[in-house]
Amino acid sequence: MTYRRFLYVAIGFVGLLGLALRVQALALLALGGAALLLTAWREARRGLAGLTLRRDLYPSAFEDDEVPVSLALENHSRRTSWLVEIGDSFGPAVAERQALLEPGPLHGARRRRLTYRTLCSRSWGIHAVGPLRLATSDPFGLFHAERSEPEVAPFAVFPRVWSVAGLEKLGARPSLSPQEITSARPGQSLAYFGVRDYRPGDDLRRIHWPATARRGSPAIKEHEVDLVPYFTLFLDLDRAHRAGTGLKSTLEYLVRTSACLVWTAARRGDLVQVLGEGNRSLVVPPGAGTLHATHALYELIRAQQDGRPATRTPRASVAPAAERGGGCRSGPGRLGGDEPADAVLRARPGGAAAGHPHHSVHARCGLARRRTAMRTMGRAKAGAGLAALVAVAAGQATSDDVPVRPKATLEFRVVATWAGGETHPIGSFGTGPLEGAESATASMQVKPVEGGGGSPCRNSNVVMAPGPAKTPDGPLPLWQVEGKVRRAEMDDIQVEYAWKRWSEAGVESSPDASSRGEAHLSEGGRMLLDFVPVFEASSGCWHNVALELSASIPEDPPFKDRRIGYDVWLVSEGHGSRLTRRLQLIGKQGEKIAFDYGVFRSKLPVAPRPDVGTAVVEMTVTGSIRSRIQPDGSIEILLAAERGAHPSDGHWFGGAYGSKRVRATPGETLRLELPPPAPVAGVDEPDTFKALAEQRVALILTPTLME
Repeated sequence: MTYRRFLYVAIGFVGLLGLALRVQALALLALGGAALLLTAWREARRGLAGLTLRRDLYPSAFEDDEVPVSLALENHSRRTSWLVEIGDSFGPAVAERQALLEPGPLHGARRRRLTYRTLCSRSWGIHAVGPLRLATSDPFGLFHAERSEPEVAPFAVFPRVWSVAGLEKLGARPSLSPQEITSARPGQSLAYFGVRDYRPGDDLRRIHWPATARRGSPAIKEHEVDLVPYFTLFLDLDRAHRAGTGLKSTLEYLVRTSACLVWTAARRGDLVQVLGEGNRSLVVPPGAGTLHATHALYELIRAQQDGRPATRTPRASVAPAAERGGGCRSGPGRLGGDEPADAVLRARPGGAAAGHPHHSVHARCGLARRRTAMRTMGRAKAGAGLAALVAVAAGQATSDDVPVRPKATLEFRVVATWAGGETHPIGSFGTGPLEGAESATASMQVKPVEGGGGSPCRNSNVVMAPGPAKTPDGPLPLWQVEGKVRRAEMDDIQVEYAWKRWSEAGVESSPDASSRGEAHLSEGGRMLLDFVPVFEASSGCWHNVALELSASIPEDPPFKDRRIGYDVWLVSEGHGSRLTRRLQLIGKQGEKIAFDYGVFRSKLPVAPRPDVGTAVVEMTVTGSIRSRIQPDGSIEILLAAERGAHPSDGHWFGGAYGSKRVRATPGETLRLELPPPAPVAGVDEPDTFKALAEQRVALILTPTLME
């Protein structure tokens, strides 16, 4: 940009000098320089017109894996492109912005493949890859043209897996004849073996009715023995069993433990199926191989513990279900092994498996019984008490999903103004935590206090008493205050208040002044309720006293000293340019953290004003974050920001405010789109405000819990 401006000035100066002196050589030199600039500008844009960019990437990887990303750059035009810059955004990496340079020349109808490698350094989950950015320059590097590909592709990051030792003890061992999936002897599979006479104790659902009709006596159908082990994993997605935060949450244990079990069973050759019941049913049908295991891992990282509890079943009713095939067992004739009972994960109804109190899964391995597994899932949906391992990350778990009603404290404060103009609080009345329709009432009497050291001025003090007001003591005001909390949310507390004021007259008479109303207060914000000028000599050196109201939300003792980290990105896109800035902040529970990204300039594609000569607008983004950790492990976040814009000469200023209140899990990414500045009254620049509206500015926030 600096060289280009220098050329503009130099060519213009030479041209004017040639015209002024009537030197033809100087005029031709200036004309040649202008032609050179025009040709360079045209070549930069013509080189970008025929370029296409495609990303080739396998859509999943494990944590800490190195991922190669291949980019295919193709020139469909006949022109040659120079200095091609490629930018990509790889969400799973901490350094997500990737940049490559192809110096060229890239001739027409040619393709070139570029590759960069990066690490999946973020935690498991679904991340975004993209968008791609393509930019070219002319051979002299004077002009720059850029284009963005808006396509964003999802990328799945799986948790790291380890082989689970001793998993072969759960259920049947691999067959000695891997080519045969069944054996021609009676057992349990889907392959038909034959018909035999009914024996007492046989399952009536296995009666073969055509053979019974022919024989005239009950006949039972038999199936062949299945030699392929099945591994069935039941996930406990009940919201009532959700506890802990961050890396110590039940969801973290559930996903990581399940991934290790699924991967180990798939590597062993088992037929793996996963079943879970939440707001979204999780069903992975039986299958084998690496592709099926990848599908199971993809469903696991999408799981959420947000299910509603089904109808509770008494503990005694679970035992018959276990006798019908529910749960894991070990012994002769069952699951193909003679292992001791303590070698198998045994589950208790509504509790955790012995030795594994931190894994919210229940492993059930056995021979092939697809219909039995689906019937077991049906019983779970009907509330038949499916055995599961319940993880309790914090040592306890709630049994009911009861919403927590936030509380708030109110403070009525009396402030006085000194003769020199300084204002100080002289007394306050604070309530305990209030919720719902709870209220608090008190009287506040302002009394003069003798000044020390022979001072001619006397100070004031506030004497408070709970309950209704009594007779005023002296000429200074007596207030009776009452406060009630209607609703308390983060930085928005709805309060109903009432106050009365008396002077020297008794409380039996009508008050000098009174008021009643409702107000919305921010945390720590203050509201002026009453103002009283003081002219009596007994008031000392105070000129006036006033009554204020403030509100706050008390912090839960377990989370009072917890710290929360914020990774906040500012992304500004539009008019062929993209700007990003990053802030990393840390705040305590409930603490309001302010941020400021400073001033950044943007050139708008509009005709500049004649008196300015350029359409450069300076923009600012400021805001604040306040968050609280909730008992269920989530984080309640209030993100507020203001987007401002003004021209470089500052003759007008426009702004817009945006906020977002949401509950999120630690590590979840949130996006807040900031509205564009509204047109300023008296400023006739519609193209400028239209260009500002087309420029998208967003904040991307990722909260984390600090240990």
